[in-house]
Amino acid sequence: MRSVSPILGVVYDREPEATGRRVREYHRSIKGTDARGRSYHALAPETYFWAHATFFEGQLATQELFGDVLGPAQKEQLYRESITWYARYGMSMAPVPRDYAAFGAYFARMLDEVLEATAFARRALDRATYEVPSPHPMLREPLWRALRPLLIDGTSFLVRTTLPARARETLGLTCSAADLRRLRRFARAVRMGWTVLPRRARHLPRAYRALQAA
Repeated sequence: MRSVSPILGVVYDREPEATGRRVREYHRSIKGTDARGRSYHALAPETYFWAHATFFEGQLATQELFGDVLGPAQKEQLYRESITWYARYGMSMAPVPRDYAAFGAYFARMLDEVLEATAFARRALDRATYEVPSPHPMLREPLWRALRPLLIDGTSFLVRTTLPARARETLGLTCSAADLRRLRRFARAVRMGWTVLPRRARHLPRAYRALQAA
């Protein structure tokens, strides 16, 4: 929740490169040694781009589930725009695939050969780890206590049902036919609700202000 607004700023702010540098600097202290003794750093180019790649892939997955299926040309355009977005962080462009087809091959290789079910990943999927105070000042503690079960259970369900099948397999997650039917019902409800939302409600504040200014 803390990350969404500044990342949107890298796309929508009047000086997006400056926002990108600030977002990049937030990651400077994220480093250490993993359980197998390998050193890691959030600013390693391959690591930083992978995080961005999940944002881009998430856009496609969200659109295809809750909106309209994108055609090849639209996917290519969106990918090229994502490269413009990524360049604003001031990171090395060496890990960035040249086009959408190359990105698809890269993403599949990451799922098949690179990603691991680390202790941190397993802990993040454990519902018990969410018995924590409110994650954002706007969610006052009494409201957070009331909403937490719905948000956590709903988030866990969406993670489990929308992850790529290969990622579910790596993490030992299951997704039944009943789960997929429930997901399709939820997606239909979202699409129907979206049609009646006013334009302002369809955008987060930072994006809406930029669109109004444009």
